[in-house]
Order: sequence, then structure tokens, then C-alpha cells
Amino acid sequence: VRIGEASLRRTFMNPLSLLLLPALAFGSTAPTPSRYTTLLIPMDRSAEAPSLKLELDMDETLASDPLLTVKKPEELFGLPVDATAAEALKHSDIGYAESKAAFDDGDYDDAERKLHATLKEYAKAAAAMTDCGHYCDAIAMYAAVLHRRGEVDESRLNLLSLLSLDPTYELSPKIFAKDFITLKATVATSVNAALRENTMVKSHPAGARVFLDGKFEGYTPMTLPQVEVGQHLVRVEHPGFTRWGQIVDIRPEPQELDADLEPTPAWQTYDKLLDQVAAEVPREEDDTTISSLGKTLGVDRAIIGTLRTLRGVDQTELLVGLFEIKDGKRLAFSSSRMGFKDEV
Repeated sequence: VRIGEASLRRTFMNPLSLLLLPALAFGSTAPTPSRYTTLLIPMDRSAEAPSLKLELDMDETLASDPLLTVKKPEELFGLPVDATAAEALKHSDIGYAESKAAFDDGDYDDAERKLHATLKEYAKAAAAMTDCGHYCDAIAMYAAVLHRRGEVDESRLNLLSLLSLDPTYELSPKIFAKDFITLKATVATSVNAALRENTMVKSHPAGARVFLDGKFEGYTPMTLPQVEVGQHLVRVEHPGFTRWGQIVDIRPEPQELDADLEPTPAWQTYDKLLDQVAAEVPREEDDTTISSLGKTLGVDRAIIGTLRTLRGVDQTELLVGLFEIKDGKRLAFSSSRMGFKDEV
């Protein structure tokens, strides 16, 4: 169960606008841009899913004022690339260059060996990849050398993976043989290329951004509908956690991916303070915890809120406060409730 986006916006943006009025008034008198950030604290697992989306919506609203400098969640807590994946990507790119040199020289046996190893290395590098890039080029060359030595079925499978990763991929007649280009066209119109399936993507924590073959699709938990059967690059990102990625073989039956995200040191420090900070949001007294947190994050003011599922009434309660960081003073406060609805 997730909060519907349209419902969320209708319910949330009105109180947010009222909350931001004092922020803009204070900001307009400042001689230099004020640094803001938004922090929403989910109070239960059900409230995790919409929290990042809400934060980003609030940041977008703040960023529309030229006198406000907004620090995004990834700036506050980091969004590092997995070190193992980054190293694998370096090795993959070196392997790709060596494979291409052998392929261009016509040494297809050497090219096949190097391409086989390179493709395995790219599979380890998925978390560091933002698009298909040289991985697709390596698949194309590997399919070509397999086709050249008569392994047509294996070549077809690799071409299917290539087309699922990048349906618009073009084979240059200056590089590839005419009959191989013809095979690719045949695969593109085959029954297998037309197969589609749904894939569920979950993460811990929930609410992470999901990218399919480099394109943003939504937030976890979500279903990627009607994905082409074959290989796809799935990447999951949540500020404060190491990027997660995987080259997935989508099969003609429903699948589920579950990304267990690794927190950064900055997020772990923040996480230890969450209960204490959340308790201070509805209070009018100045709060030293919020002040210390804000100074650590390098902001002048912060909009801090809590999301809580209200059991039995199918609603989520949103409490939001605007805080002056230098003394932890609460400048404004807003509360609202949002209805739940199922999303397919």
C-alpha cells in the first residue's frame, strides 16, 4: 500500500505553502542566500515508501525561490558508488578496449576469450553503471564472433539481450558482417523479442529511486510493468546509502528484486538521532538536538517532519516544522492527514 501521488500532492502542498510563507519572508531579508534542507522521518515501515518522494517535492518547492539554497539529500548523507562495482567497471573498460582491438584486427578467437571475461566483469559492475554503454558494444561483438563460428542460437540469445537493453542499438555495416546484421533484424521481430513481463522491485529502506536501463521509473516498492524479456540494468538509489545495481535476466514469469541498501557513515550518525529529533518536531520549545544536527549538515534552516501511519483509519499523519538552526527555534508548524489508496 502506498500513498497515491495525486492525492499526496493535493493534500500536502496546501499546508506546505502555508508553512513556507514565514520561510520566504525570513529568507527575503537575508543579505546572502539561506541554506535549507528538508528531512522527513518515517515513524513506521508503512511510512518509509513516500518519505523520499515527499522530501524531493518539498526541496523542489523551496528551490523555486532564488534566495534559498537547497541542500539535497545526497549532499547531506552521500550517495556513494559501490567500491567493488567501481573497481569491476575499471577492469571491464580495460577488457573492452583489449577485446575491441582483437576484434578490429580480425583475431576472433582472442576476441571471444576476452569478450567472455569482460562480460562477466561488467555483470559485477552494475551498481556503478548508469547506462548500457560499452557493455552493449561488448555484447554486440560477442554475438558477432559466435555467429561467425556457427553458434547461431547463442548469437541469437546475445542479440536478444542487446535489444532488451537498448532496442534502438544499431550495428554498423563498417564493423559487422551483413548476414549478422540480418540476424539482428530477425531477432528484433521474433516472438521472444515481443515477450513482456512484470518485475517487482523492493528495497530496504523503502522509498528508493528505481532506474531501468538508465531511465528513472519510480520509487520502491514498485512494479516495473511489461518489461522486455532479456537482460536489463536495474539500479536502486537512496541518499545516505550505497548505490545498488544488478544486470537482471527478465524471464517470461513474474520476478521480484530485493535491494538491501548499505548505509553511509553520515546516515548512521543521523539515524541514531532520529527518535530524539522526531520527538521535538511538534514541540514549541527550542531544541539543541535539531540545532546540532542542522549545523552538522551545513544548513541555516531546516524543514523537519514526521510521517506516521494511523492504523484503523487508513491515513498517514504528516507533522512538519520549520526550524532556525542556530538556536533550534521552531518558526512554523503544520499538520495534515493523507488518505491511503492502493496503486498497481
